[in-house]
Amino acid sequence: MKTHMSFSIWLLFFCLSGVARIDVSYAGSKTGPIHLLTDRSLYVTGEYIRFSASITVQGIDKKETENSILYCELITPGISKLAGGKFIVKEQKSEGCLRIPMELSSGVYYLRAYTQGLRTSGPDHYAYVQIKIVNPLKKELLRSESSIPDTIIHDVKGSPDQAIKISCDKEAYSQNEEISIHVKSNSGTKENFEDMVLTVIPDSSLIIGQVDPISNKLGDLNNINFPDAPGIILSGSIYNQKSLQPLVSRRVNLSILGENDFMAANSDSAGRFFFQLPSYVGECDLFLSSFSNPEPAVGLKIDNDFCILKTTLPAPLFLLSSQEKSLALEMARNVQVETAFHSDPIQTGTTKHKLTGAFYGKPYSILHIDSYIQLPTMEEYFNEIPGAVKIKKKNGTVRFQFTGEQPEMNIYEPLVLIDYVAIDNESVLKIPPQDIDRIELVNSPYIKGSMTYGGIISFFSKKNNFAGIDLPKSGIFIHYSLISEDCIQQTAYRTAHQPDTRNTLLWNPHVEISEANDIRLPAPQKRGRYAVILRGIKKSGEVVSWKTSFEVR
Repeated sequence: MKTHMSFSIWLLFFCLSGVARIDVSYAGSKTGPIHLLTDRSLYVTGEYIRFSASITVQGIDKKETENSILYCELITPGISKLAGGKFIVKEQKSEGCLRIPMELSSGVYYLRAYTQGLRTSGPDHYAYVQIKIVNPLKKELLRSESSIPDTIIHDVKGSPDQAIKISCDKEAYSQNEEISIHVKSNSGTKENFEDMVLTVIPDSSLIIGQVDPISNKLGDLNNINFPDAPGIILSGSIYNQKSLQPLVSRRVNLSILGENDFMAANSDSAGRFFFQLPSYVGECDLFLSSFSNPEPAVGLKIDNDFCILKTTLPAPLFLLSSQEKSLALEMARNVQVETAFHSDPIQTGTTKHKLTGAFYGKPYSILHIDSYIQLPTMEEYFNEIPGAVKIKKKNGTVRFQFTGEQPEMNIYEPLVLIDYVAIDNESVLKIPPQDIDRIELVNSPYIKGSMTYGGIISFFSKKNNFAGIDLPKSGIFIHYSLISEDCIQQTAYRTAHQPDTRNTLLWNPHVEISEANDIRLPAPQKRGRYAVILRGIKKSGEVVSWKTSFEVR
C-alpha cells in the first residue's frame, strides 16, 4: 500500500508542470462587508481548511451582527458546493474549519463566505478565497465549469504599518526546539485594526493576492429578502397546490425531532415564513406541516440553507511550481501518517445544547393511560376521566377546551401535539389508546414566539412513533445542518514516538495586539524553511501583512 501510494503521488506530479500562482480573493476588500482569510492556499484532500472571517460593514451597530450566522462553503469555479458549514458571529468575527472531501480531483477551488442578510444582495457581495487542492491518488484534474480566466489584480500587501513588528527569537532551530515569535506594537495600535490573524506554515504555501469574482448580475434575486437576524433562519413558502397561489396568514408548524422542541410561524402576504432556529450544534431532523379545516391541498417549499444562485468565478489553469509539488508531496505524506496513527490535527468541540425536558417546562398534570381502565377510544378517556380538558363538537368539527376562569383559554385554541409534532383535533381521536404512554397538560395560556395558545395537550406514544397515525399530508421531513462544531487546533504532536504531521504549524485567527506579545510553539520535525505571516484588517477595510521566516535544520 505504501509503495502504491508513493508511486501515485509521483505520477501525478509528473503530469503537472508550469509555474503556479495562487491568489487569495477578498470581495471588495476596501468596502466589502466580509474579509475572509485562510491558513494556507495549498492543500491536499482530507485536510482541514482553517479560516477566519471579519465583518467590517461601516455605519451599523456591532450588536446587529452579534450571534448572526456565517455561511462558509468550499465550491468549484462553477459554484458547485462540495462542503459547507454554519458558524456563529461574535463581535463581528467568526472562525472555523472545513474538511476537504477525499474524493475531489486536483484543481483550483474557492472558499466563500456570506451572512444570511448578504444573500439578499447576491454573490457579488460575498467573500471569496481562491485555493489549490491536490489529490495524490487521482490523475484526473477538476473540469472547469467556467470559461473565465484568472484575473490577478495585485498582491494584497497594503502598506505595512511600522507600528507593528514581527520576528522570531532565532533564525534557525533544531527539530522539536521551542520557537518564540515576537509581535510588538506601539501604544494605541490596537485601535486601528478590526482583527489580526497569524499563521505559521511551510514557506510558499500561502501566496497573498487578489482576484475579482465575475458575476452574472442577478438583479433583484427573485425579490426574496433574507433577514440577517441572530441564529440560523429557516425560510420557505406555503401555497395552494391546486391554484399555486401563496397562502397568507397560514400557520406553519416546525418540530425539531429528538430535541423536545416545537415552534410555529405565520406566513406573510407573499406566503413566506421564517423560523429562527435555536443554537444547537450538529445535525437534526425537522418536520414541518400546516393544516386547517376544511383543508386545501397545501404545499410547502423550503429554501436551500446555502446560496444556490449561479455566478461565474475565474477558472485558472491548475499549475504547480516545483516548490509547490514538493510541499504537496510532504503534505500528502502527513495526511497518510495521520490516518495510520488515527490522529487528527483538529479536534471538534461538542457544545450541543439539548433540552432536558419539554419546551413548555413542567406540565400542570400528567395522565398515565395505563393507570386507568382501558377504554376503546381516546374520546372516552376525555369524557370519563375528570380533568381540565373537555371535547366540544359543532358542525362536524372537534374542539378541545380547557376549563377555567382565564378568558384567554376561551379565545385561543390549545396546542395539540403527538411526540412534539402538531396534529389536528380529529387525528387525536383516532389514536389507539393502547399506543399512548401519557398525556401532559398545560392549563394556562402559553406564548411561544409570536403565537399564543389556550393551553397545551401533549401526547406521548409508547414507541415514539406518533402512535402510528397519519401526520398532516402537507408535512415534510428534512435533515438539516445546524451550527458547525468548534475547531480546536492541536499545535503539538502527541509524543516523541509519534511523527509530527502538522501541515499548518500554528493558526491563530484572533491575535491579541499588545506592546509585547510572545507566541510559542514547538519546531516541526521536518527540516526546511517556514513562514510566519501576520495579517491585519484595518478599520478602513485595508488588509496589510507582515512576514518573517525561520529555518529548521
